[in-house]
Amino acid sequence: MAKLLAKLNKNHYEAMRLRLEGLSYREIGEQLGKSEKTIAQWFGTDDLFKEEFGRLHEETVERARAILVNYAPEGAFNLVKMARGEFKGKGSRIQLEANIDILDRVGLKAPDKQQIEHSGPEGGPVQVEYVAEWGGEEDPT
Repeated sequence: MAKLLAKLNKNHYEAMRLRLEGLSYREIGEQLGKSEKTIAQWFGTDDLFKEEFGRLHEETVERARAILVNYAPEGAFNLVKMARGEFKGKGSRIQLEANIDILDRVGLKAPDKQQIEHSGPEGGPVQVEYVAEWGGEEDPT
């Protein structure tokens, strides 16, 4: 049975930081001079460690979200500039996708489908649905 931690030390916090940076248990173990099994036990079976890691993870996510929320107006402005044709050439597709991704992550995602209703030629209702797909052709149905 795994030994449960009574308190956390600097190695535990460093392991958490490294994990939040995307390192594997093996890589964390190598940096801290611990076995991969020890690192896996910290993250997998120790309640004190898991609770603190969960708290740090949430703090990190909230900080990242705040950064994206602060960038959202610039992202929206960049999309308008792209729509005006002010961004051209190599890398503009990547810029477009990055700005869309940022706006999506802060809850400002454009709808995948947009429904438009208007009157037909004889005054009767006509319903048109348009689906936009990146890289695809416009196909009104």
